[in-house]
Amino acid sequence: MTPMIAEYYTRALSLAYGLAFAGGLLWLVIWRDGVQWRKIARAYPMTGEAPAERRWLQTVCLSDGGLAFNSYHGIITAGLRPDGVMLRMLVAPPGVYPPIFVPFSEMEFTERRWFLRKDAVWISTRQVPGISIVVFDKLRDRIREGAAGRPLPAKRARPVAATNWPN
Repeated sequence: MTPMIAEYYTRALSLAYGLAFAGGLLWLVIWRDGVQWRKIARAYPMTGEAPAERRWLQTVCLSDGGLAFNSYHGIITAGLRPDGVMLRMLVAPPGVYPPIFVPFSEMEFTERRWFLRKDAVWISTRQVPGISIVVFDKLRDRIREGAAGRPLPAKRARPVAATNWPN
């Protein structure tokens, strides 16, 4: 093997080790960040039909009441069904952030400040009492309306595909 090829192999090997180390650290941080999410997902896995109403790019925080919390700012899709709320991460590594479905019957609402925001509602669940789901603004109002029994809108028809569009 010529010295030039040996140098390429050495550099490629060191690059592979560096990428594996950095990827492993990133995976560890992502895995550790999803601990609270996975606890709720184990208690309330996503089941049943698709939600009747969806809200994209929502902000949800998970808190255990202390200083540590997980903030998912603008990366949550919230789906509302007549019997509960579905939370799903927009882009998530497989197995780290599975979708969650919490029935309204399992929720308890508490109005409480969230740092500088006074409009937050903390949702406690019966099966995971140590972790609260903190929601804000329109999502907060819509979840409360759904829990109070206000009917959700009927599902919208899916757009017609170009293959069967009448020309």
